[in-house]
Amino acid sequence: AAAAPADAAAAPAAGGAAVVTFPGDYPNSVKHFLLIGWAMFGIGAGVLFYIGTWALPAEKRTSLHPVAFLVCASCALAYYAMYVGLGVEFQAAAAPPRVVFPARYLVHLVAVPTLLLNLSLFAQTDLTTTILMVGCDVLAFATLGMMGVVTTPQRYLWWMASALFFCAVVPSLLTLLSNAEAQKQPKLKPIIWVIVLSHVAILATSLAGGEGTGALGLTQEVGVMTAVDLIVVLTTNFWLVISQNSEGTVWA
Repeated sequence: AAAAPADAAAAPAAGGAAVVTFPGDYPNSVKHFLLIGWAMFGIGAGVLFYIGTWALPAEKRTSLHPVAFLVCASCALAYYAMYVGLGVEFQAAAAPPRVVFPARYLVHLVAVPTLLLNLSLFAQTDLTTTILMVGCDVLAFATLGMMGVVTTPQRYLWWMASALFFCAVVPSLLTLLSNAEAQKQPKLKPIIWVIVLSHVAILATSLAGGEGTGALGLTQEVGVMTAVDLIVVLTTNFWLVISQNSEGTVWA
């Protein structure tokens, strides 16, 4: 059933990339996953805005609150862009033919490195480690995004570069983990492991999805990515805000 919409979209794409519009061109399952992502991030952004604006007295507000709100709001806008088909392309020239969502790369390029920055501040990680970790994470997702641009087999070289940059992030995450243990913040440990596993899931899904081998169908790819984004971005930001409100933190 998932192949039929792709075939239908291939007709206008015979000469190259074609703009894909939702909800008509793809199965309801894809549309539903994107709507779930949009709704969850939108509701989360609204709750975080309320907490950081009205629910807390001014003396208890920190930079974490607006940052968490802006990250979730940007993710909500990105998922809405994917839902309405903004910038989405059906690349018939690729092997196999694939659908590329540019807004997905915006989610990962902005939200995940910002999350790592917040965690570094929370665990009081030194500036050198923080810059290395956030910078390598930005490069990891920037190179991963090149898979959506390159249609030749060279895209796998970009995937390998992304994996190498992520490997460079791991030592910094271990430093962050040791700082959390030294400050007796055991609650940070599962969050750090969630981030590590989410990176692995994003890399694996990108390789098996449309940008890579095409082993995953569009529905499975969008469903996995939506679940991973909600776990690593939304739940972790809420955890940071709740922890900051209940225990205090180092933010000014």
